Amino acid sequence: MNQTREEQICNELLHIWAKVYDFREELGEKHELYDSLYKLSFDINSVESNFRKFLKKEESTVIGVTMNS
Repeated sequence: MNQTREEQICNELLHIWAKVYDFREELGEKHELYDSLYKLSFDINSVESNFRKFLKKEESTVIGVTMNS
C-alpha cells in the first residue's frame, strides 16, 4: 500500500470519528447509545492516532533509506 493511500485512510478515520461525535451529540447524553458512541469515538481516535504514528515511522524509514543510498 502506498503512503498516499495510507494517508487517505487515516483522513477517512478522522472523518468517521467526526461523524460518530456528531451522532453522539445529536442523540444526547440521555440516549441509551450515548456511552457506546463515546467508546466508539475513543476507539476510532486510538486507531487514527496509531495510524499516524505508523505513517511517521514509515516516513522516517524512507528518509533514512534515501539518506543512506
